[in-house]
Amino acid sequence: MVQYGYFLRLYALLYVLTFVDGPFRIGLQVMEFTIPIFWSYQTMTAFAFVFAVPMAKRLELTGSLLGLSGSQILFQGIVGATLIVKSRRMEIPEGLVSQTPSTGE
Repeated sequence: MVQYGYFLRLYALLYVLTFVDGPFRIGLQVMEFTIPIFWSYQTMTAFAFVFAVPMAKRLELTGSLLGLSGSQILFQGIVGATLIVKSRRMEIPEGLVSQTPSTGE
């Protein structure tokens, strides 16, 4: 009987990558800067068109999971890098930050 432990490990990795995607998307949506989400989906689609058939034919089930994981890594890279760069460039309005710490009195 064929062992599929590696398959479950790859699937768990894919699940973790998909779970991490949520806060990145929400962060960009809160900043009202969603164009990187659009472009990351376009990149994932192009990646799938180019690599789906060769990876599935050559590596079968493992190739399919590697392709799914690769597309998620592309998505995380684009959205995560954009979120980091955009958040570093943000200016905090003066009304949100107090100049003197409150003593609670």
